[in-house]
Amino acid sequence: TYAYNGGLFAKDEKLDSLEISDETLQKVLNLGSYDFSTELDVNILGHIFENSLDDLQKFAENDFKSIRKRDGVFYTPQFITKYIIENTIGELCRKKWAEIVKNETESELLEYRKFLENLRILDPAVGSGAFLNEALDFLVREHEKLREKLLPFGDLTLGYEFDKEILENNLFGVDINRSAIEVAKLSLWIKTAKPNRKLSNLNKNLKVANSLLEMPFEEKSFDIVLGNPPYVRVQGLKKNEKSESEKLEKIYRSATGNYDIYVLFIEKSLEMISENGKVGFILPHKFLISEFGKGVREVLAEKRAVEKLVHFGSEIVFKDASTYTCILNLSLGNEKVRFVETKPTNLKNLSWNETSYENLSSEKWVLKSEKVSGILEKLKERPHRASDIFERIFTGLQTSGDKIYLLEKTKNGLYSHSLKKVVEIENGLLKPILKGEDISRYANLENRYFVIFPYLISDGKAQPMTENFISENFPNGYKYLKENETELRNREKGKMDKEGWFLYIYPKSLTEFQKEKIVTSDIVNYPNMTLENGTFYHGTTIYSLVKKSNLEIDNFSLLGLLNSKLFWFFIKNTSTELRGGYFRVKTKYIEPFPIPDLTELSKSGISNFAKKLLDLNSQLKNVKNSFLDEVALQKIPRKIENFEKFELDEFISELAKTKKLKFSDKLAKRNFKNEWKSLFENDKNEVLKLQNEISELENQIDKIVFKLY
Repeated sequence: TYAYNGGLFAKDEKLDSLEISDETLQKVLNLGSYDFSTELDVNILGHIFENSLDDLQKFAENDFKSIRKRDGVFYTPQFITKYIIENTIGELCRKKWAEIVKNETESELLEYRKFLENLRILDPAVGSGAFLNEALDFLVREHEKLREKLLPFGDLTLGYEFDKEILENNLFGVDINRSAIEVAKLSLWIKTAKPNRKLSNLNKNLKVANSLLEMPFEEKSFDIVLGNPPYVRVQGLKKNEKSESEKLEKIYRSATGNYDIYVLFIEKSLEMISENGKVGFILPHKFLISEFGKGVREVLAEKRAVEKLVHFGSEIVFKDASTYTCILNLSLGNEKVRFVETKPTNLKNLSWNETSYENLSSEKWVLKSEKVSGILEKLKERPHRASDIFERIFTGLQTSGDKIYLLEKTKNGLYSHSLKKVVEIENGLLKPILKGEDISRYANLENRYFVIFPYLISDGKAQPMTENFISENFPNGYKYLKENETELRNREKGKMDKEGWFLYIYPKSLTEFQKEKIVTSDIVNYPNMTLENGTFYHGTTIYSLVKKSNLEIDNFSLLGLLNSKLFWFFIKNTSTELRGGYFRVKTKYIEPFPIPDLTELSKSGISNFAKKLLDLNSQLKNVKNSFLDEVALQKIPRKIENFEKFELDEFISELAKTKKLKFSDKLAKRNFKNEWKSLFENDKNEVLKLQNEISELENQIDKIVFKLY
């Protein structure tokens, strides 16, 4: 019996000696007669494997949050595996068929069969075997098609078991996780099992190893390399597998910066494919523009290796992972890169764009249509970059304990979210601080929080306060810090368990906040910059832009420029896209923005328009706040906050619902409506008028900006 199981079932003396009654076995036989394959696809094992890793982890004693997170395991949806198979194995087979089979003679067809028999297909991070299962299906169909073509020449495939031959000769897989290999074997066995036939022994084809460090097969060259390589940042690898990360950095040119493991798989795959081989991976597209992608971009450009790239933008492929991905098809010596941006579910009839390898290097790959690329190239002709104009572009205070340091303003005083109560702290220990949601386009800023700031600023330098200084000068503040001492000392695994336990772990840019600056939230769906006059500090979800003091250009002109449609066009095409149409606006994305001639910018009139916009937005805020004060609700629903977008009846209905009002009759409801009618209509008209003025001015700025470029 064991000869038939291919290694699927282990020997177990107790189980083997177990006697089971015929009656019980009959029930098992009845259950076994049901065709489960019509209801369940073998790929369900992938889902089970992916989720079981987290369950198994609960019983494991180690420091990793989960095996999935450590090994970067995410199950690939079938529509992705199908696409990759069609565009690797499928393309290779179609090309070979066209090359060999001219007249469908017996010799031509047999030569094509020989080609199929010799194909070597590898998944270097095989996981549950989803890609190999899809490859198996494809090759079985290809053999069946060939058999039909060979029938006129006699039954030349008699006794030929396609699936068994494919399993044993064409498919290879490696994974660092032993459980993954066992699940991959099981999925392939289930797909190919037949009555009275031995299961294929897959031990020589599916092996446990780290394919980045060793390839456990005698023949190192493959026609196809495909899969979904793990996504693991090097910081996690260095923390858990330091010696391994050191080896990888010696071997791979792609191991640059804070690299992700998947870029090493890209480089490795190019070493493993034959001269005419193909690679198909699904992986994050961050390597295209990130700093850590510099090494792999250089390798890909040098080898002219990218054949096609399907970019999914901010669309999510893996349900449990907020990872933004692309499908990367590689081969050697391509003349051009074909690329397209689309939704994962729309992979048919793609309209490809192209770019020459002359345009690609180790620098960022901004793969855009010819029209967009042309505009970006034209922008580069401008004489300056934002990095030439701004002395510093920096993020905010990194306390590593915002719950303790940030105190929220309430009617009753300053509320501590760590102690869950109102506390009293001396003003000298506090600074007004902004959070990302406090920033809005051309807004006059107001803080909702104060931050405990245990530093003294003098002569442009920041000096940390001593514990004695705080206890003597700010006794209430010191008492508060002592109440949170344990948590403060334990920040980042005890980094602050020492003298100065009350200070910030990363005290950066402390002296920069008192300067006039332009500020922006770090994640936006449209430019939302405004001016800050040096009153406020801010957290890490805000970036500040401090202009060089020797430049004869004012911040109002720069503010108008950076809030323009053109700046947003630049960010959308060069920054990192996030889910929901949001983009990151941080130092490395702002600095490359081209700036026009400063004299022309100064004379353009943008400065006056920006000043007017700041004033109009202030008026708008006052009108809306005045109206909402009349509403007198502790929490304002969005429909009431944006009352100008609704008609009176809709507003009245929402207000009555929010206030939980019940009218005794229609007259009472009408009276309530009449009470609000005059104020609502007056303030709505005023808000709409201001919004129209704001929109017109912004359009004027956009027109001027376009002319400047």
